[in-house]
Amino acid sequence: MDITESLKGIIKDSPTAPFLFIGSGFSRRYLGLEDWEGLLTRFGNNLPTGFVKYASESNDNLALAAQNMASAYSEYWWKLSQAKEISKSPKWYKHLTAPLRYDICEYLKNIPLDVKSLQAELKILTSEKTVIDGVITTNWDLLLENLFPTYKVYIGQSNLLFSNPQKIAEIYKIHGCSSDPKSLVLTQDDYDEFKNKNAYLASKLLSVFLEHPVFFMGYSLNDENIASILGSISEIMTTDEQREKIAKNLIFVNRSKEGEDSISETQLRFLDNKSIPITQVKTDDFSKVYLAFQGKERKIPAHILRIFREQFYEIVQGESPEKKLYCPTDIDEIIKSGGDVEFVAGFGVAQNSYLGKVGIKRIDLEMVLKDLLFDDLKIEPNDIIPCLSSLSYETTYLPIQKYFSKVDLAQHNLGENLIKFSKRDMKFFKGKVSKSYQKSFKKNKFESIKHILGANYADTGKVNYICLFTIENPSQSNILELKDYLTDKFKDFKDKTEFKNLLCIYDLLKYKKTPQ
Repeated sequence: MDITESLKGIIKDSPTAPFLFIGSGFSRRYLGLEDWEGLLTRFGNNLPTGFVKYASESNDNLALAAQNMASAYSEYWWKLSQAKEISKSPKWYKHLTAPLRYDICEYLKNIPLDVKSLQAELKILTSEKTVIDGVITTNWDLLLENLFPTYKVYIGQSNLLFSNPQKIAEIYKIHGCSSDPKSLVLTQDDYDEFKNKNAYLASKLLSVFLEHPVFFMGYSLNDENIASILGSISEIMTTDEQREKIAKNLIFVNRSKEGEDSISETQLRFLDNKSIPITQVKTDDFSKVYLAFQGKERKIPAHILRIFREQFYEIVQGESPEKKLYCPTDIDEIIKSGGDVEFVAGFGVAQNSYLGKVGIKRIDLEMVLKDLLFDDLKIEPNDIIPCLSSLSYETTYLPIQKYFSKVDLAQHNLGENLIKFSKRDMKFFKGKVSKSYQKSFKKNKFESIKHILGANYADTGKVNYICLFTIENPSQSNILELKDYLTDKFKDFKDKTEFKNLLCIYDLLKYKKTPQ
């Protein structure tokens, strides 16, 4: 069964991109983290009776068990030699449960995020082609921030309730985050407080569930957290139309025990025996789900669109918005305004301008790579620097030296990430060629790029050997020969990582200019 195409059909019927609702199973899949009981057991092992005593005394209510264990854990923790020094931090949370919270957070913050397993799945999820509007999660770890570095993060239920999220390029960590120990929804008291505010959170999230397909990943259909949240959302819906919309938008992704893909309609049950229809997807290969997120095209990067929305909202909600918001018909009108305008609203782009030909669609990586060789991006170098800054968060392979060589870098705020790109040298790009190719390269006495191309190697091998050869032999004739090769193979190889690396080497050799 082709679940990718089936899910693309569901997403296509929605005017907006999907939201992800991520649970602990996601972190178990990609980081090898424990489930909640396993996490509590890890820290309960520091106590004489272990965690099982507190789980048993709480009738396996994990929140209550965590609360009961916190007192004994505090007594154990304060006897540690480093406890007094740690508690001097201005961020220390003065509470009985603080030691347990602190140790859980330190453990999660130190989990390596350079995921080794199932990289192919995550590569698809974080691809430039993947379009999602945001993430809701009950997880405490930092994996999602690592996967979506340009997304704005809201930590805790209260942070979300008293803010103005834009529902795009945002992560809502509704159970807290390991970066803030006091934010964790950990104990029974925390859960009681969370449930007391559930109706407010549900009203805040209602529009997300009505307007977006929501993919639940890392949760079982029996998860009490999800049942509680969806139950609260169900209670505040007032019309049958809203209930039908919600039902169409709920997609649960679970592992297939039989090893076969399936997609079906089923019921999710709440408390009091209430239920709501949902779509359930079963598969062992989550990349098939992530590929469905590539069915839509976004014309403006999500994080840029969020910034526009935030600024527009702040201006409209502020004092005298009419003095700060302007819709010009001529650029001279902005100049005459004396610089008081903080936000310019416009509709469409000039037909005769370059952006008019490209459309409002952003300048993407492929356009920059192609321009390096063919000079077909007819836009002022000064104007493309902000685009490069945005792209630098999305890819490792971004040729920037061509544009840097044509501008006064002192006149630009390059930003921390683009400055890091500017400091990359041949050693960096050589390091992107695997050790095995570097080792075999030394055994071959290549005389030229043509010599490499004439040898009996696969395309990937040829590109890697050309990378190493050009780095070792950066003569003008070799750079010209390299350009001819890149130009000839661009259409066929532009998506290959090794080829992008070679393009960056060419860019560095031909245009290198160090910022002042």
